[in-house]
Amino acid sequence: MREVLNLYGKLKDANLIRKTKKLSFNPKNKENNIQSNISNYVAMALTLDSEYITAKRRREILVNRLRIENQIEVEEIIFSDPHRLRVILTNLISNSIKYADLAKERPSIGIDFTRHNGHHEIRIEDNGLGIAPDQLPKIFNMFYRASSISKGSGLGLYIAMESAEKLKYQIDVQSEVGVGSVFSIRIPV
Repeated sequence: MREVLNLYGKLKDANLIRKTKKLSFNPKNKENNIQSNISNYVAMALTLDSEYITAKRRREILVNRLRIENQIEVEEIIFSDPHRLRVILTNLISNSIKYADLAKERPSIGIDFTRHNGHHEIRIEDNGLGIAPDQLPKIFNMFYRASSISKGSGLGLYIAMESAEKLKYQIDVQSEVGVGSVFSIRIPV
């Protein structure tokens, strides 16, 4: 039975990779930049019914009152591929939710958007478990899981980075174990 489950997991992961590659290299998606309202994509990612968050984790979040502060104004519009932008935000925000440190007095996630000369920036900051310094260079690798408590396939951050690279975005991360993480998405203007 375990072998069947392992095979199913590998097939599921392979199918996800195939879909990602198709998205990444589909010529029809090359010039798909349209006006995108960032707050809509953040709202989608924050929906606790997301397929990325287990029912058990949703209950833990609600019981422990994880505070999520969305500082993005209602009408923050950029030109972007809406599908890839949603993929990036969903993966980064769902990771902040999954690895929230619910033992802290005030577990929180903050999301904001800033316009700069030459680029825009979306920041997702949490006071979660954090990532060890020796793990940081590897977290965007395919199938890499930085935590022993991870139940995922190790594809979320890889897919987020692949999508960001296709859009010429840059994702930076700063993290400290026990303190939390900050993921910054730099979007060229």
